[in-house]
Amino acid sequence: MDKSLHENTERYPQVYVPEYAEVELEGDCNDARDSLWNSIRNNVYNQMLVGTAYIDKGYIDKGEDRVRGFELISDEQVREDFDKFPVRKLPRRGTAHSAGYDFFAPYSFKLEPNEEIVLPTGIKAYMQDDEYLKIVIRSSFGFKYNFRIKNQSAVVDADYFDNEDNEGHIFIAIKNEGDNPKRVKKGEAIAQGIFQKYLLADGDSLDGEERKGGIGSTNEE
Repeated sequence: MDKSLHENTERYPQVYVPEYAEVELEGDCNDARDSLWNSIRNNVYNQMLVGTAYIDKGYIDKGEDRVRGFELISDEQVREDFDKFPVRKLPRRGTAHSAGYDFFAPYSFKLEPNEEIVLPTGIKAYMQDDEYLKIVIRSSFGFKYNFRIKNQSAVVDADYFDNEDNEGHIFIAIKNEGDNPKRVKKGEAIAQGIFQKYLLADGDSLDGEERKGGIGSTNEE
């Protein structure tokens, strides 16, 4: 294993993850000193893993001065929400002036016409209290293949992050409304998330109300 993949781990609480680093789990990982790489080595997701794990480039910020961003869900949540080992890529923008952060398919799948899938992303998002993450289909999938987000655009609230049910794991419901089947490759950008501000109406009285769970929990009694 390339020792340069693990240099500078003393900079924690920020863990640097090299771009598309390949980690052979059967190899010698003694040089992996930080908790992220040790997690990859020691937690093989039970029997779900075959081959190589892929981790995307980025800084996973564990400090207190964060504004907004993305994190990978925990190993335990991966075991609960996936039935196959996923490609783990943090969302990222494609160009300097892109508004949306691309979400990548965690594994390959195929959608026939009128078929749909609820896709776990392996990602959770943190943000300021007066912000939300809007998720829409990637433009090329909409124009070329008539793929749609089932609820048109998904809204991820700030208090969804690290909720007690699923850590804030983001799922994306996608439907093929086109006339042809389409295969999506693992690691392919399929949706995009845009951080946005929201405004409150006069007389809003929900100060202090807290989320009790994950998806759909805010409308439960």
